[in-house]
Amino acid sequence: MDLQGAISGIGNVILNNSQVGYQILFGYTDANQNLILGAPSEFLFVSNAAGTTQNITLTITVPNGLSTNYFVQIYRTANTNSLSVPPGNNFQLAIEHQLTAGDISTKSITIIDTVPDSLLGAFIYTADGQPVPFPNSQPPLALDITTFQGMTFYANFTTIQTADITLDSVGAPLGLQVGDTVTFTDQGSLTAYIYTGAGANNAATRQFKIDTSGSIAQNIDATARNLVAMINQDPNNTLWYAYYITGENILPGAIQIVSQNLQNGPFFINSSRQTCWTPQIPAAGQTYLSGNNAQPDGLLVSKVNQPEAVPFAFNLRLQTGGTNTVIFRILALQDAVYAFTSSGIYRITGSDPTTLQTLLFDSSAFIKGLATPQILNNSIYYFSTQGICSVSSGGNQIMSRNIERDLLVLSALPTFSSLAYGVSYESDRAYFLFTPSQNDATQVVQEYRYNWITQSFTLWTRACTAGIVNKGVDLLYVADSAGNIFQERKSFTNADYADEEYDIIITSVDTTNNTFTLVDSSNVIIGDVIQQTIGPNQNTTQVTGNDIGTGIVNVRDATDFVAGTASDFRSIATSITYAPVHGGFSEYVKKFTVWDFYFENADFTSIAVSMSTDFYPQAETVDITPVSFGGWGTLPWGTFNWGVSDIPEQVIPTWPTKNTVYGHWTIISLNLTQAFTALALNGISATFDIVSTRGR
Repeated sequence: MDLQGAISGIGNVILNNSQVGYQILFGYTDANQNLILGAPSEFLFVSNAAGTTQNITLTITVPNGLSTNYFVQIYRTANTNSLSVPPGNNFQLAIEHQLTAGDISTKSITIIDTVPDSLLGAFIYTADGQPVPFPNSQPPLALDITTFQGMTFYANFTTIQTADITLDSVGAPLGLQVGDTVTFTDQGSLTAYIYTGAGANNAATRQFKIDTSGSIAQNIDATARNLVAMINQDPNNTLWYAYYITGENILPGAIQIVSQNLQNGPFFINSSRQTCWTPQIPAAGQTYLSGNNAQPDGLLVSKVNQPEAVPFAFNLRLQTGGTNTVIFRILALQDAVYAFTSSGIYRITGSDPTTLQTLLFDSSAFIKGLATPQILNNSIYYFSTQGICSVSSGGNQIMSRNIERDLLVLSALPTFSSLAYGVSYESDRAYFLFTPSQNDATQVVQEYRYNWITQSFTLWTRACTAGIVNKGVDLLYVADSAGNIFQERKSFTNADYADEEYDIIITSVDTTNNTFTLVDSSNVIIGDVIQQTIGPNQNTTQVTGNDIGTGIVNVRDATDFVAGTASDFRSIATSITYAPVHGGFSEYVKKFTVWDFYFENADFTSIAVSMSTDFYPQAETVDITPVSFGGWGTLPWGTFNWGVSDIPEQVIPTWPTKNTVYGHWTIISLNLTQAFTALALNGISATFDIVSTRGR
């Protein structure tokens, strides 16, 4: 922000016939005890020819948006001991002032510097000889951000809107005079701020002092500083800041107008007097327009371990050989930053902003769905024009070859790129691709889960508008279109195998017909599990029917349930379909005699097994039921816990259905919809006889 100063009486600061320079910066300590320092202000040079050593009174403008958590640091050079020697760039800390509510309210601080040269402190971080002497400029507006080796990368960035003006004349006949105006107008809203030259400064009325009391250079310098101060101290100014950028090698009168927010669009400047500016500012029109720097193929990089400090000197552009490349996403692995662009994937390496290099890594990989990339097992999984891929230092690999056709059909939907997103789950070894479907292309309704260890996909049909893994608790969270957030069940027991839980009220129980009458059964669907706790006992049954109109729900067993509150748990419909089973002899006709199903956990009521063959493609279904062990009278006394029933690992056999006995191969599907039940199937086997080497 702007800074003004003048000698103010006998003191300790500036010697007679000497000069000193000032810079200020604002800062604060964040919640993690990190010291955050802003960019330094413009230079202020003060000279003394009063005949004695003087103190200096400083006036500092406080920018919008600061709180009493902020402080201002005032840096000063040592005395030059000459009126002709410039102060240089070696600023040292003289004063640190914590902002007060009054400072923020008036947008101004007045401080008298009484610190002698001998008590000056640390050098400002931009002083000559400092390790990284670049200002801590604010981060740009960026399409994507990532952090690598302590550096924060801002990709496909746009900087803030700025405009430079230079006042080169003050006073009659051609210079800026009392009554002249300077107007700043937002191009989008046409909101205009008009600042008028006057005999004194008045921020509330947008008047700035035209100073004609000194030399030509002094008048230009003082008047320009007055304009800057009134813009910044304007209590109704929410659009722009002004910076006086005249320095050691810049003529007086140089001003930079800067938007207060990155979201603000262009603005234009007009002046009632054109002859006092270089270049000339027109009286009307939008030709004197602000600008910014937009680099679709570029990255701005922060200082190491300072994500808020982003000097424009650390500007990195991809080595594309052209100007049409656009960066869509950037993600960092242990070895490099990977940039997904319209020209393929680029790899960025280096240990600090001065050693960064870019290299085209894969010119055939093109991202489709900007929200799909996620890091899993030190690889980036994403959706491309070739399906789900994984990229790392070893190259780019296609992971979805087995379901490629399904995914490519989905990716042709016009809404796919905007709706699809990915979620990675390290402890689950899984990458989730959330997509719309052919039947509903308006929202995400299904998820493909890829396990990188088993290299297999499963399909999860659930509408989820958003998803994330909370690494703090290592749980998956998903949201629906109504704004509800759901947390994954994760006890590593059968209790995990259920979806939503609904409170229900049972008004009556019919144990003869196995029915409940509910106050409201609209949330209950067939396959759900209803549980009711009565004292130390928990009763469980499964829903087999529901008449929403009457609230009567059919269940497998209503025994021991009573009128009162209960819970309905949504069952998860699970389906497994095997590739055609042909026993290694697909060319021979077989007679299948027995099918065996190997369950690691057979804690379910029954499973529907569907069978079809190449001879009989219409699926036929048979139910298989586990054998329960334990309970009174089933085993010798003392071999099991009293009153406990157990369903251990077991093989459940079944015969083929009537029309699937013969065929070259059989397709087996298993379907289970029962809450708190896992379809823990380790495998299947078939017994068959070869009856012919010929088909029908």
